Amino acid sequence: MRNLIIFSASLCFFAAVNADEVAAIESEVAVVEAQQVALAEGEIAASCEKPAPKPKCQKPKPKPKPKPTCEEKPVCEMRCEPVRKGHVYTSFRSGVNFLHAQEQNEIEIQPKVGYSLAGAVGYRWRNNLAVEGEFVYRYNGVTTVEFLENETIACGKVFSYNGYVNGYYHIAPWAFGRCKVTPYFGGGVGYGHQKANACPYEFHNHGKKGGFIWQVMAGFEQRLFDHFELGVEYRFSAGPQSLGFLYHQTANFTFTYLF
Repeated sequence: MRNLIIFSASLCFFAAVNADEVAAIESEVAVVEAQQVALAEGEIAASCEKPAPKPKCQKPKPKPKPKPTCEEKPVCEMRCEPVRKGHVYTSFRSGVNFLHAQEQNEIEIQPKVGYSLAGAVGYRWRNNLAVEGEFVYRYNGVTTVEFLENETIACGKVFSYNGYVNGYYHIAPWAFGRCKVTPYFGGGVGYGHQKANACPYEFHNHGKKGGFIWQVMAGFEQRLFDHFELGVEYRFSAGPQSLGFLYHQTANFTFTYLF
């Protein structure tokens, strides 16, 4: 009986030990299976996710071109600017001169086309007004001169030295396409010295006259460079008829430098 009890107790002991080992093994197997399932689910989720889009290549924005300075501008672009104001200036003028006799001179003159040279210094205000002092030299050859006494001179020349004080008014610029020009008009008064030489010399019809003179003018100017302007103009000048002055019509090119 005693031996039977000992054998039964041994069987119970070994059964308990085997149960603990089986439970531990089953627990380890469950952990491994859970890890495998989690890993498989992660791989499936990763395969279902959309790949991140690749960054697009953006073209660099072009840098704005710097505006050309006065030194870099071509002449064709610089011709589109009106005249500058508020500056001291000097001007040179040259053109063709047409000489005419006045009725009271009691002569008939057939002059040749001559020329005119002038220089001026002045100041241009910002309110469109300008004032200047000007010196003008005019020359014309003469084909024939007929007097009332029917005395005819075969040839000759008439030239004059004139000093003026002129005033100008510049109108708002006029647009021609992309370019602008500045029109102006003005007038002046001064003193003139006129001299006429006739040939053949035996007629002795040489004469000098001096006195008050006046002129009116109108034209256009346009800035080419920062300190340089070009223009064209028409001038009419005359003196007192009682002094026998001849009158002139002149077409000039003007070249102005601004300080």
